[in-house]
Amino acid sequence: MKWKDKNITYVINKDGSVYSNYSQKFLKPYMGRHGYHVVDINKKNYRVHRLVAEKFIPNPEKKPFVNHINGIKTDNRVENLEWCTASENTKHAYDTGLMKPKKGSVNGNSKSLIDIKTNRIFNTVNEAAEYLNMKRPTLSNMLTGFRRNKTNLRYL
Repeated sequence: MKWKDKNITYVINKDGSVYSNYSQKFLKPYMGRHGYHVVDINKKNYRVHRLVAEKFIPNPEKKPFVNHINGIKTDNRVENLEWCTASENTKHAYDTGLMKPKKGSVNGNSKSLIDIKTNRIFNTVNEAAEYLNMKRPTLSNMLTGFRRNKTNLRYL
């Protein structure tokens, strides 16, 4: 892929390096805020993996995202990249262990509960539901007001 900026041409290579014909040097990529290599061309920031994919990898299905097959965000070699959808990208991250599902009290949405009669604390709704031998959705609906709360539990 080539860009022209006032007669300056930039060339992207299969290994992810970007060459400036003006300075006759390779541009030095820097680490973007999300961990990807970025280069500045014509006063704009470009993620290197996206430049490589746009130049070298056909995208007949018009998939909007570029996935790093080995999960290393700085490995911008063409053989390590593929076009994907958002859901394919997320599934790949879970399948390869790059993302781990958050369960129980580690989940940021998890709330602790207290039994107001016994002062027993539960870290999750699941934990409280198991203790009460109740289904989690039923207990959750009671705690959020969608059903009458027949328990002594309250959110902390």
